[in-house]
Amino acid sequence: MEDIPVTNEQHQAGDIEGQVDNSDYNDALIFLNNDTDEDNAEEEKLQTRRRSKRCVKFTDKLRSPNFNRVVDPSSGLKSSEARVSGMVFAGIGNEWYLNSPARLFVSCTLLSNYVFDETICLDKRFKMFYNRMNEYLFKFHPHIDFHQIDLVFYPIISYDHYYLIVFNFQNYSCVIIDHIFSKESFYVTYGNIPYDLDMLFKLYLDSVKHSKRSQMKAVQRTKFIMSWMTRSNYTDCGIFLMRHMETYKGEELQDWKLTWR
Repeated sequence: MEDIPVTNEQHQAGDIEGQVDNSDYNDALIFLNNDTDEDNAEEEKLQTRRRSKRCVKFTDKLRSPNFNRVVDPSSGLKSSEARVSGMVFAGIGNEWYLNSPARLFVSCTLLSNYVFDETICLDKRFKMFYNRMNEYLFKFHPHIDFHQIDLVFYPIISYDHYYLIVFNFQNYSCVIIDHIFSKESFYVTYGNIPYDLDMLFKLYLDSVKHSKRSQMKAVQRTKFIMSWMTRSNYTDCGIFLMRHMETYKGEELQDWKLTWR
């Protein structure tokens, strides 16, 4: 075949055409490289998210609605914290916390007029008292050992007036806590109720063979004379009774701090 000579114009045109083709190719390579770099960056971000550990946080349901604060378990309790935790953890089973005495609050319905009716023989009255005490302890406090109780609270309702009689096994005492001040004797003010309850309670201690029954037999009834006593406010006697039951823990009268806030 015969060779065809190539002119300078054709040679320059071929160079230009080759340059155009090469630039298009280079542009395509740059585009592909950029695309690959973006894909690699996205893949790296995805792998980073997969490798990173999820931060565990409490949900809003488990957070305090009031405030968040760091708590040091080695630090002591504030007085307000001790009062709250004392009420919350006062007694769980046979465990007692924060040096709070084991207190038993007897129902008002346990002491009926039949128990204090002196026209009925003592044996029948004590039998009812004994059965009601056992029923109350078994029904409402099945996990509490009566022999481990420190204070027994008996709220008394007599002639629409509320007051409290407390038997204390810690310092062996029986105290009447009433917000009404009176200079009259026990019998004139309260009738036979404190005497009969004291007698029935000591008989009950004998029947259950309480470890402190001998010390409690020598106990004499006394009445607290508090600074917040009144002479005529019979309307709020229920409020006074509940506040007395809530705050009294067997301490001496001068150490009993009661606030009305």
